[in-house]
Parts: sequence; C-alpha cells; structure tokens
Amino acid sequence: MDVEKINILLVEDDPGDCRLVKLALAKSRQPMEFAVETAENLAEALKRLDSRNFDMVLLDLLLPDSQGLKTVDQVCRLYPQIPVVVLTVLVDENMGVEAIKVGASDYLVKTEYSHELLLRTIRYSLERKRAQEDLRQAKEQAEKARNEVEQINTDLEASTERAKLLAHEAMAADRAKSEFLANMSHEIRTPLNGILGFSELLQQEELSDEQKEWVDTINRSGQSLLALIEDILDFSKIEAGRLDIEIIECSLEEILASVDSLLRPQATKKGLEFEIVPQGELPKTIRTDPARLRQCLINLVNNAIKFTEKGHVYVRVSVENAESSFIRFDVEDTGIGIGADEQEVIFDSFRQADGSSSRKYEGTGLGLAITKRLAEILGGEILVQSEPGKGSVFSLIIPSRIEDASEVAAEQDEWPGPEQSEVEAEYGQFTGLVLIAEDKSSNLKLIEQLLEKMGLEAIAVEDGQQAVDRATAESFDLILMDIQMPNMTGYEAVRILRGKQIKTPIIALTAYAMESDAQECLAAGFDGYISKPIHFGKLREIIAKYLSPAPIPT
Repeated sequence: MDVEKINILLVEDDPGDCRLVKLALAKSRQPMEFAVETAENLAEALKRLDSRNFDMVLLDLLLPDSQGLKTVDQVCRLYPQIPVVVLTVLVDENMGVEAIKVGASDYLVKTEYSHELLLRTIRYSLERKRAQEDLRQAKEQAEKARNEVEQINTDLEASTERAKLLAHEAMAADRAKSEFLANMSHEIRTPLNGILGFSELLQQEELSDEQKEWVDTINRSGQSLLALIEDILDFSKIEAGRLDIEIIECSLEEILASVDSLLRPQATKKGLEFEIVPQGELPKTIRTDPARLRQCLINLVNNAIKFTEKGHVYVRVSVENAESSFIRFDVEDTGIGIGADEQEVIFDSFRQADGSSSRKYEGTGLGLAITKRLAEILGGEILVQSEPGKGSVFSLIIPSRIEDASEVAAEQDEWPGPEQSEVEAEYGQFTGLVLIAEDKSSNLKLIEQLLEKMGLEAIAVEDGQQAVDRATAESFDLILMDIQMPNMTGYEAVRILRGKQIKTPIIALTAYAMESDAQECLAAGFDGYISKPIHFGKLREIIAKYLSPAPIPT
C-alpha cells in the first residue's frame, strides 16, 4: 500500500508540547508518514511557510511574538490553501468558534485531546481541505465554462447580428437592383413609346418607298431595343428566383398559331420556307405556362431565322412517345450550324457561338440562356444537334401534363396557320369620351392620335391632381392614367377616385414592366394595365373591353 507523506509545520514554543505532538503522530496506524518541522514563534513560522510547501499547520495561540486570534487570522489570511489546526491550553468555547470563523480547520485543547483525536483531526482537516480544493477547482472550471459559454453566446449574438446586417444589406442591394431595373425599364420605355408608336402611325400613311424603308428601319430598331430590355428583365428575374410561372390548361393550337403569325413574315421576307409540322396525333390542350412556352418557341424560331440565309425553318411538334406526358418541339433550320465546342457555351449567359467584335449576327447572348432556364423552370430541357454549314435542330421538351391522352387533335400533315383576318388587326371605330392623364408630351400626342383613329374623343391632363379634378367634375367613359406624374402619382389619384366612388374604368399606363408593378396597379384600384411602349393592338383590346363599338354607317 502506498504511504502518503504529510508535511506538518508545528508552531509551538514549549519543547515538552512539541515532544508530545511528535509522539502522538508517530503512533499513527494510517498509511501516512508525518514529516514535522517546528517553529518557536510566528515570525519563524511565516519564514518557513514562505520557503517550502506544508500540508498542515498545528498552531499554538500563545507565542512569544503573537497572542490569540490574531495569530490564527494572520496565518489563515496569508496561506488560505493550508489547513490550520489550533493547539492551545485555552479552554474557551467562544474562542474556538471565533478561531473557526477566521479560518482555522479545528480547535483542540492540549489537556483534553488524545493521540487518536489528534490524528483523526489532522486526517479530517486534510480531507476537508482537499474537498474544499476540489470544490474550488470545480467552481473555477464551472466559472470558466460559464465564461466560455457567455463568450460563445456573445460571439453567436455578434454573428447573428452580422448575419442580420449582411441579410439586410443583401435585401437592400436586391431592392436597389430591382429599383434600378424598374427605373431603367421606365426610362428606356418612355422614349421607346414615342419611337414605336409614331413609327407605327407613319407606316399607315402614304409614303414613298424610300420613306417607308426609313420608317420600317426606325420601327425594327425600336423593336430590337424593346426585345433587349425584355431579355434583361427576364434574365434578372430568373437570376433572383422571382420569375412567376402560372401552369394552366391552354390550347396548343393557339400557341403555335401565335408563333406562326409573329414569325412567318420574318421568314418570308428572307425568302425562307417556314412551316409548323405536326407529327402524329397532338393533344388539344396541355397544362403549362403558355406565355413562357410561347417565349421559348419564339426565341428558338427567331434564332433559326436569324442564322439561316437560305433553305427552310421547320417546327416539328410531336408527343415524345405513346406513353409519355412530354411534348417535343424540334426547331430545324438549314443555317450556318454550330461546332461541337461552341455547343457547350451557347446556353451560357452573354455568350454566343461567335463572340468576336466582327461577328455578322447581332445579339446579346441572353436569348438561349433565358430559354434554357425557362425550359427547366417548366420542368423540361433543351437539346441541340448541329453541324457547321448544314444547320441545327434545337429540341424543346416539356411536360404536357395531359390527364386524358385520348383528347387529341386530329392528325394533320401541316399547320394551317392563322386566318389572315387574325393576323392583320383593323383599327375599328368606337364611341366614348376618354380622359388621358400623361405628363410626357410625346406619349400624350401618340395616345391622342391612336384614340382619334378609333373615333374617340379625348381630354388630356398633365398630372394626377388634374385627373382627379376633371374626373370628379365631368363624366368619362374611360380613363387612361400614367403612373409616374408630377404633383400626384397615378397610384394616389386612383385611390382618391375610388374613395370618391368613381366607377369609371381606369387603365394604368406605365413604363414600369415588372410583374410586381402590375399587381400593385390592380391592388391600388386600376381595372387594367398597359405597359409602355403602347402598341395599337394592346390599346385596342382595352378599348374594346370597356367601350361600345361605333354604329356601322348604312
């Protein structure tokens, strides 16, 4: 058994008492070995305690240089880690209690203790001190752990605050980006409204061939710029995850007819053969987002026409296989084709097969990137097969979500395309008085000219306050109101008018083109929404919805 060595400092000025203590310690049957050093006064004791480590102090209260409790107090205060047992001839219970209070472990009267009691007192005092030391260390560790937890919590709170700040900054940056895009769209669309609108009006006039070519060039350039704006806005919304998709039941025939009516004139003008070719039985209706599907097809067909100088552009439409719920659109052309290496980058944003400054074909490189992302959002994909000099086939494959596969259209060899009356919109005549609230003179003149051609009377004001004043003082059949105007915005004006129980249909005219702008217009009280630049056909649809046609002369 291992023997524990205990170093004891005996502070006692009586040699006889020193011998008695040492004899008592020598009789110990505990696995302990006591090494005892003596000091005859307090000064010598303090020197010994400074010079070496002791496990215990046996302290007499009556020393030559120190008397009573101050002796105990001084030793316990200077060396709190060492247990102190008082050995004294003073039989005073109150003194013993006071000694314990100032730090002593025990209080023994010399005439009353036996060697067993002394040994037991020493052992208990040592164990108690060790327990106190363990408790002290445990408390220190607990305090350290608490401090570490508090520091972790502090760091976590700081990290949370930083995360909140970063999130706030990201949201602010996102809002700033959205506001920038909205403002950019507004600022570009406003002059475009005049360019496209007046060029369309000029196209209806008697012009020389040279003048007609100039006007057509102006209109095409404006349309190209408008398409670029739409691409940038769509790309931004896709990147931000804010592109709205509405899956509804829609007519496949109507979607293909709209693509045909829009792009056939371009193909015909280049001398290309253009056909939409159904292959096998096709469903009458599919469930998808018709606007986004139409956008994908227009992008693919428009690219095929742009990169094809001679030959054909075919759109082959088929169901993937007999048991598939996917429908496939293969846009085939006999154009310049794409090399294998270039096929890997054409779907990247702002990338083209020919990205050099001397390239023949213009474009930003966003069309295919947007189309690919739209196809994925619709649950489908785009594939490409191409060979330089021989043409390309871009395949758009999307789920048709057909619940009843038996509801299919009759098989046909070729797509008939729209009737001529559907392609060529006529002005038409209406009756009614229209209030126009528009602060831009070019836009105002354009709208007045378009309304005049439809046989309508119009009164114009320049801001929202004037619109409120006229609409509450006079009766109008329709109000066309710009959103961004001085003095009072269109939003403020429409809320006031609805508050005054004005039931006249009010249509928002704005150069803002984000989806949220349309929702905000409807929430504010507008009945409809026209995005600038204003096309005659869009305006005519609104007029036809709210105003009566003029009587046909007999």
